[in-house]
Amino acid sequence: MFVVPLLSLLRGYLQGIELYNVIAFSEIIEQAIRVFFMLVIVVLYMPQGPAIATGNSMISTSLGAISAFFVLISYYLFVNRKSDQPPPRWKDTSFQKEIKWFLNSSLIISLTRLLVPLSDALDAIIIPNRLQAAGYTSAEATAIFGVLTGMAALVAYMPTLVTAAISHTLAMRMVADWEARNFDGFYLRTRIALKISWIWGWTASLFLYVYNEEISLILFDTIEAAKPIQYLFIVPLLVGIREVSTSILWVQEYKKVPLIGLIVGISISIVVHYYLVAIPGLNYC
Repeated sequence: MFVVPLLSLLRGYLQGIELYNVIAFSEIIEQAIRVFFMLVIVVLYMPQGPAIATGNSMISTSLGAISAFFVLISYYLFVNRKSDQPPPRWKDTSFQKEIKWFLNSSLIISLTRLLVPLSDALDAIIIPNRLQAAGYTSAEATAIFGVLTGMAALVAYMPTLVTAAISHTLAMRMVADWEARNFDGFYLRTRIALKISWIWGWTASLFLYVYNEEISLILFDTIEAAKPIQYLFIVPLLVGIREVSTSILWVQEYKKVPLIGLIVGISISIVVHYYLVAIPGLNYC
């Protein structure tokens, strides 16, 4: 709760000055520390049972975030050159307007970002319960949900790392173009980003649809996740386009549009899950 917000602020600052290599290095450190300590903790606590081992392994997430935070702080303090320009005063009217704009924008963007984990939390409550209503036991419902979220969804969202990187790296350039009223450059970048997302999204989606069994077998040593992967094949295209278009809209100060879109999408998803998952035989569908 303390480190992650500051970590996000530091990464946002470094993104603004386009130091992507520093951001990437901090993320590599974060994941390396997380995975290392997760494995160590699981091995140490496994004699007490898988539930205890899994629960304690979550400590590794905090350790990874703390490590990444110290990496960025070290860079900021010892490598980055401080500006000689004095900080703006709070009594400056323009600065107060900037702060108000910053807070309003941050609130809307934060709500948009929080909707996705909120949707995941609701799925974790609704889907297993509705599967039990369809006649599955608690263990079977949990297993089906685990295959969907821990295997199929993981594979389906992997290709979106490319579109997220495109959105991440082009965002600051698009902001600069928009602020400078360089609309030709702005629209050129948006067209390139959308075209790349479109081509990559279709390529990845078709790959998942055709090779779902091979992917499941190679990654998980079972074909149990094959059908769910095939059903989720369109995710790389839709999520990629959504990621890039959201950044484009945010740059143009249309911050409420992605928020409204996500609210509508999640609302429809909840209704569909509640009614369709409870129909016997659909399970992974």
